[in-house]
Amino acid sequence: MRGETDVTLKVTADGAIIDFVRYPYMPLVPPTPGPGGVLLASVRDLGAMKLAAIATRGIRRDFWDAFVIAKSGHSLAQMAADFRAKFGKEASDLYHVVRALTYFDDAEADPIFPRGMTPTLWKEVRTYFAREAPRLLQELMQPKPG
Repeated sequence: MRGETDVTLKVTADGAIIDFVRYPYMPLVPPTPGPGGVLLASVRDLGAMKLAAIATRGIRRDFWDAFVIAKSGHSLAQMAADFRAKFGKEASDLYHVVRALTYFDDAEADPIFPRGMTPTLWKEVRTYFAREAPRLLQELMQPKPG
């Protein structure tokens, strides 16, 4: 065991660090059982949580996770809608999230590259968000019908 607080339990298993987190927000999609019956959050919930993480700390692994989620078919627009549904955030909060998607200074200052990430892959992740964040902002600013 690595450590614990009132909301997290950190363990190491076969060299991988695993965080078990008590989370006060209701899931958008019911969790599904994973290995050993541990309940796992849905991709939609993870996408919303990754946007929240990027908006608050902006480390490489959060950008990378959001990139993988987006590339697997869950668009940034869907993640933003899920962020709003999960956290009850207003459009002004989403503006902060969109800005955070193109703020890489904190991630660049972090000397840790997640396992499997290379400088080339990091450049691809950055390029993706630099291109897609303005598109997301334009989409969010479109008037909603009705």
